[in-house]
Amino acid sequence: MKKKLINRALPAQVRLKKFLLIMRLTILLCFTLISSLNASVYSQDAKLGLELKGKTISDAFEFIESNSNFRFFYNADFKDINKKIEFSTKDADIESMLKGLFADSNISYEIVGGNLIVLKVNSQQENLSVKGKVSDRDGIALPGVTVVVKGTIQGTVTNADGEYSISNIPKDATLLFSFVGMKTQEVKVDNQPQIDVVMHIDAIGIEEVVAVGYGSQKKINLTGSISQVDTETLQSSAVTNTSSALQGKTSGVTIRQNSGLAGEDNSSIKIRGIGTLNAGQNPLVLVDGVEMDINSVDPMDIENISILKDAASAAIYGSRAANGVILITTKDSRKNQPTSINYNSYYGIQQVTNIPDMMNAYEHAMLYNEALANDGISLYFSDDDLTKLQNAIYVDDINFPNNLSEAELADFHANGYYQNVDYKKMSFRAAPLQKHYLSVEGGGENSYGRVGIGYTNQEGILIGNEAETYNIKMNYDASLLDDRIRFYSKLFYYRNEYDSGSNRWHVPGWYGYYFPNDMYNSEAPTLALGAHDKTTQNQVVGLLGTKLSLVKNLDITVEYSQVRNFDKQDEFTPARYTYNFWETTEGYEISELSLESSESMKQTGTATAVYSFDFTENSELAILGGTSFESYIYKMFGASRQELLNNFQPELNLGSSATMANWAGATEYALSSFFGRVNYNYSDRYLLEMNVRLDGSSRFSSGNQWGVFPSASFGWRISEENFMKDASNIDNLKLRLSYGQLGNQNIDNYAARDLLVADENTSYPVDDELETTIGIGSLANTDISWETTTMGNVGIDLNMYEQFNVSLDLYKKISSDVLYRIAIPATVGVQQGPYRNIAEVQNVGWDFTFGWNRRFSNGLQLGANLNVSGYKNEITSLNNNGAPVYPGDKDYYIWQEGQPIDAYYGYRIGGIATQEQIDGGLIPEQDLNITAGDLWTKDISGDGEITDEDREIIGDPHPDFIYSLNLSVRWKNFDFSLLLEGVQGMEEILYGSMWQSSFRSLAVNKPTFLLDRWTPENQTAKYPKVRSLDSQVRMSDFYVEDASYLRGKDLTFGYTLPKSVLHSIGLKHVRIYANFRNLFILTGFKGLDPETNDFDDTSKQGVVPPSKTYTFGLQVQI
Repeated sequence: MKKKLINRALPAQVRLKKFLLIMRLTILLCFTLISSLNASVYSQDAKLGLELKGKTISDAFEFIESNSNFRFFYNADFKDINKKIEFSTKDADIESMLKGLFADSNISYEIVGGNLIVLKVNSQQENLSVKGKVSDRDGIALPGVTVVVKGTIQGTVTNADGEYSISNIPKDATLLFSFVGMKTQEVKVDNQPQIDVVMHIDAIGIEEVVAVGYGSQKKINLTGSISQVDTETLQSSAVTNTSSALQGKTSGVTIRQNSGLAGEDNSSIKIRGIGTLNAGQNPLVLVDGVEMDINSVDPMDIENISILKDAASAAIYGSRAANGVILITTKDSRKNQPTSINYNSYYGIQQVTNIPDMMNAYEHAMLYNEALANDGISLYFSDDDLTKLQNAIYVDDINFPNNLSEAELADFHANGYYQNVDYKKMSFRAAPLQKHYLSVEGGGENSYGRVGIGYTNQEGILIGNEAETYNIKMNYDASLLDDRIRFYSKLFYYRNEYDSGSNRWHVPGWYGYYFPNDMYNSEAPTLALGAHDKTTQNQVVGLLGTKLSLVKNLDITVEYSQVRNFDKQDEFTPARYTYNFWETTEGYEISELSLESSESMKQTGTATAVYSFDFTENSELAILGGTSFESYIYKMFGASRQELLNNFQPELNLGSSATMANWAGATEYALSSFFGRVNYNYSDRYLLEMNVRLDGSSRFSSGNQWGVFPSASFGWRISEENFMKDASNIDNLKLRLSYGQLGNQNIDNYAARDLLVADENTSYPVDDELETTIGIGSLANTDISWETTTMGNVGIDLNMYEQFNVSLDLYKKISSDVLYRIAIPATVGVQQGPYRNIAEVQNVGWDFTFGWNRRFSNGLQLGANLNVSGYKNEITSLNNNGAPVYPGDKDYYIWQEGQPIDAYYGYRIGGIATQEQIDGGLIPEQDLNITAGDLWTKDISGDGEITDEDREIIGDPHPDFIYSLNLSVRWKNFDFSLLLEGVQGMEEILYGSMWQSSFRSLAVNKPTFLLDRWTPENQTAKYPKVRSLDSQVRMSDFYVEDASYLRGKDLTFGYTLPKSVLHSIGLKHVRIYANFRNLFILTGFKGLDPETNDFDDTSKQGVVPPSKTYTFGLQVQI
C-alpha cells in the first residue's frame, strides 16, 4: 500500500478565490451592461400597424413618432417625403415598415443609437461596362481569375487569354480580383472602361497574420523566431493525431514517434534541443490560449499553428516557455457566414514496418547449443531435438489449435510438443483504420458558431491493440454595438479508449505456444483467455471570454478556462495452467486484476489590456499588460486483487481478499503571473518589441517563489530603405536580433518540502512481521529556485521574385541553475536526495528554411520547401568537481561536463580476437578470459589493465542535423504532395539480450543477422562467437549504431471535382485522395525503427515501431 502525505497549498486556493471573485464581478457588470443595451434597442422589435391612403411619407413619419420611441432626422429639402403613397401593413417591425415606405423612392436610411432614423438621398449615377486583361508579373495571361464587384455577387471569370468583361456596374464600384496562389487585389473603377491587372504570387505569405503570445501580428513585422505550420497540407492527408502530423513541417523542431501502438503513438517534441536535466523537457502547448495535450485536438479543427522558438517570442509566457511554445488556433465561424457543412473521411490499412527477420525455432536452439559448447557446458538440446525442431509444427495464429483441420489436429495431438512458433507473425497483423469528421458552421451579423465532431477507429498492428477516439469542439460568439462588446465560448471534449494488447513478438519459436495437454507455454500471449490492458482517457475543456472595445484604441479581454481530466486503467491477467516441455514441468499462473482511476482539474484565469495608437504619421505603438492565475489539482486511487473466481468476470469483488491491495495519491500547485509587452513600428522599417513576465510558483519556498523573465527583440526591414528602391526583385529583406530569459519550474510539486511516504521501502520488522511506517521519501531543499534559460538569436529573412523565401537563424541557448537530484548515501535512510540548482546546459544551433512556389501560364503550380536545423548540446557545468553522473539505473548513460546530455559511456573494442593475436601478445591484458572469436577491449588508460578507467564517451544520441523536404504539384484539379523527413548523425545503442551474441536471456529470440558469427570455419564473421553467459559482454562502442535515416513520411495524390459538376448536384467542394504514410525508410540501422528508441529499453523487445499506412479519403463541403 502506498500513501502520500501532502501539505495543501492553501495560499494558492486563497488567490484562486480572489481571482474568481474578480471574474464573477466582471461577468456581472458585463451582463448588466447587456441588459441596459437591450432596453435601449427594445423598441426596434416593437410591432406597428399603418394605413396610408392618399397621404405622404411625411405623414407616416408623424404617425411612427407619435406611436413609438423612434425619431426621424433628415434634410427638409427632401422632395420624396411629400410624395403621396398608398401603404398598408399590420404588426410590422420598424425595418419592414421602412423598406416598404421607401421601396419606390430614392431614400435610404440608417438607425443610429437604437431609435434615431437618419435619412439620406441616394445619388443618381450611370452604370458602365468594364473590360480588361489579367496577367502575372511576367506578362503571362492568367485564365480562371475571379472578378467580382465588391459587396455584390455580380462577377465573371477570365477566359483562356486572361480577358474579362463585366457590364452594368456603378462608375464608383470596386472590383475584386482573386486567384489561387495569388494576392487578392481591389481596384476602383473610377469611370474607367478598361482595367488591366497584374497579379502577384502570395506563396510567401509575408502579409499573413501569425499568432503570438496573447495576440497576433503580421508575419512581415515579426522580430522573434516564429515558425508557421501549413495546416492545409496537415489536413489534406490521413493523420491520427496532431503531434505526428507536425513532423517535418518546420525547422528547429525535433519530433519522434515513440510507438506504433494505436491510441498511444504520441510523439515527443523538442524545440531547439534539450536544455534541462529533469523531466520538464516538453514545449508548452496552448490551444486557443488554454494549456492542453496537443493530441487532444483533432487536426481537422486546427486553423493555424505557430511555434515560438526563441526567448523573445516566448518570454511573454515566462516560466512555462523554457522549452518553446506551440500556439494552436482552432477554427471558428465568421460574421455573416452562410451555413457550411464539411465532411471528411478516410479508410486505410496499416502494416508493420521495421522489425528484423528473427531466427526460427531450429536456428535459435542450434545457436544456443553452440554457445553452451563454447563455454564448456552440457548441451540443452539433443541431436534428436534439433532434428524434430527442423520439422516441427509451424504455428503463426493466436487461435491455434482451433484453426487446424481435423487431419492437422490429429497430427498436433501426436507430435505437437515440438513447435516452430512464429511469434513475430502471430503478434502483428494488417489492421484497418478509419476516421470520420463532420463540421457545421455559420452565423449572422451579431452571432455565429461552429461545431466539429471527429471519430477515429484504429485497430493496431499489434494483435489485441485497438483504439477509439472521439473529438467534439464547439464555439459560439456573440457581439453588440458593432463588435465593441464580444462574448465567446469554446468547449472541447476528447475521449481516447485503447487496449495495449500483448507484445510477445520476441519469444523464441521452440518455446511452443499451446500443447496437446491443453496447457500454454508460460511466455505465450494470454489474449485468447481474455487478457486486457485498457485505458480510458476523458478530457473536458471549457473557455469563457469577453472582449471589450468601448474606448478608442483600447481592447480589454478577460478569459476563464477549466480543464478536467478523468482517466481509468483496467489491467487483467487471466489464470492458466502452463507447461514447460523442455523441463517437463507444469505450473499455474494465478489471475490478477488491477484498476486505477485518476482525475485532475486545472483552472486558468487571464485578463489583458491592449492599447495601440499612432503618435506620429509613421510611428505605431502597442502596449499590452495582463495578469493570469493557474491552479492544478490531481487525485488518483487504485486497487488490485488476485485469484479471481474465473477468467470471464474480471471484477474486484470476485478476487481473494487475502491478496487485496490499494494505493492513492494527490498533488497540486499554483502559478500567479503578471506580464507586459511593448511593440513599436516605425514606417514598417524599424521594429522593436520588449516583453517581461513576473511568475510566482507554489513549487518553491517563500523568498524564492518569484522570478522575472525579460526579453527584447529588434527588426530592421532593409528592403524598405531608400537605397533598396532599385532592388525591385527583393520583396522583403529583414534582419532580426533578439535576447531574453525564460524560466523553468517543471520539477516535483513538493521538491521544496520533505515528502513523507508509507510503502514497502519504509517497512520494519516488529515481532517477526513487517510493519509499514512513515518515512521520508525525498529530502527537501528550501533554497531551490527557478532554472533560467538565456537565449540570443540572430536571424535574416529574404523574399525574392515573389516565389522564393529564405530564412536563417543562429542561436545560443544557455540554461543555468539547472535542477537535478543529487545522490546521497543509502545509510541516510532516504529514498531520494534533494534537488539543487547547480548545473548548466548549453545548446548552440541554427535553423534554415528555403521555399519556392511558382505558377505557370498553363495552370501548373510547383512548390518546394526545405527545412534543415542542427544543434550542439553540451553540459557545461555540474559543479561536482568533474565527476560524472549516471542518470537512472544504467551506467552506460552519463552526464559529464563537456559532453551532451545522456551520452553513451563504455569501452572501446579493438575487434574480434584471433588466435595469432593472442599467441603473439598483440592484445592488451584483458580482465576477461578472451579466446579466439571474442571481442577484446582497448586499454585506453595505458596502465596495462582493463578497468573502469578505460571507459569513455562512445556515442551521442543527439543528431548532427535534421531535415525535411516538402514537394507539391497542382495542375488543374489534380494535386500531389511528398514529404521526405530525415535525421543525420544520430546514434543509438543495441545492447539488450536480443542484439548480443550472448544468451543473457534464453526467453528472447535473436535476429538472423547474428547467424553471421565467428566459428572456426567462419573466422571473418561480422559478429563474435556466441556465449551462453553474459560475462564476456560489456557496454562498448561495438553496440553503438548509426541511426541516421531518410523516410518517405507522406505521399498524397488528390483530385478535386470541377465546380461545373458540383453546382449541378448542390455541392461546393469534393476532393478524393490516396495517402501513404511511412512509405519507406533508408537506413543502415539494424534494430527496429530508429525513431522509436527508448533509453530505458535498450533491448527494444517491448517496442512497436510506427506503422505503414495506405488510406483513401473523401472531403466534401456543402
